[in-house]
Amino acid sequence: METNFDLAMLALKGKRYEEAERLYTNIAIENNSPEAWVGLGFCKLNQLAEGRTMEEVTFCLKKAIGLDPSLKESVENQLIGYCVILLSTYSATYDQAIAKDRSLKKKAAIGAVIAGVSM
Repeated sequence: METNFDLAMLALKGKRYEEAERLYTNIAIENNSPEAWVGLGFCKLNQLAEGRTMEEVTFCLKKAIGLDPSLKESVENQLIGYCVILLSTYSATYDQAIAKDRSLKKKAAIGAVIAGVSM
């Protein structure tokens, strides 16, 4: 189990969420490991943009805390940290998309002016 858990942690840190999810799921099913449920929850959290839901995330994290109540504070702190990182990432992606949109509109306007002048 330890080797699979290490591989799952590496996959999660390497942003290979599907691989990490598969590994954490196997560990959670085989051993009902609270740590695996936490890892699975964070895999799902990082996949929100791909269609995962917060209900899936909270289910996994609540399952982990239910198995080991001493994890509650640690899980909550990790969740806050992950959410801050995700919000920052989504915000930067949004800002880049807005900047690209403005750039394309400016180029289109310049192209329209040039096309109008050459007529």
